[in-house]
Amino acid sequence: MTAGIKYCGGCNPRYDRGAAARQFQTQFPELSCSPARTGEHYDLLLVLCGCTARCADIAGLEASKVCWVCRQEEIPTAVEALEALARHSNRKE
Repeated sequence: MTAGIKYCGGCNPRYDRGAAARQFQTQFPELSCSPARTGEHYDLLLVLCGCTARCADIAGLEASKVCWVCRQEEIPTAVEALEALARHSNRKE
């Protein structure tokens, strides 16, 4: 199972987006988490915006599910999405 990570431009970060991404990768080593690229399909696209403007451009990115994280308080929502993806991945093995 794959998770693509897309960052906003970082002009007004109110939390450490890089730390959040590292947390996700550490917490879910069984998932392939990498920077999102055009032309690839992801099971989950994590869009890490530094503020609530949600300015990250996800045009051209393909994913079965998109999870926006625009505030520190939304990190648990991303963790839940990753947990669901990991559970689904474990069932396929």
